[in-house]
Amino acid sequence: MANESAESLRRLQGFTTRTDRSIVVYFYEKQQALLQCEVLDTSVPDTYAIILTEPDGRVRTHYVKGSNDAHRLWLSLEQQLRSTGWNGPVGQDLNAR
Repeated sequence: MANESAESLRRLQGFTTRTDRSIVVYFYEKQQALLQCEVLDTSVPDTYAIILTEPDGRVRTHYVKGSNDAHRLWLSLEQQLRSTGWNGPVGQDLNAR
């Protein structure tokens, strides 16, 4: 899990050229495995990234223009996650590591 966190941090560092960056992180759980979902604005104006990191480390990244499209895509992805057995978002105690 530490390697996944380090990889996520390296990936995010490419997006952190501004100090007013917005990032939201959700976790979904299925059979004690966690899937990480990040929603963030990018350095490209009015462009958002939705990044899904699978428990095995595979990463899917979706880019959309506009907050309305980002919200619609997020709702669609969330519905797909739930329909395939993922529960969430769930809490994650980062201090327990």
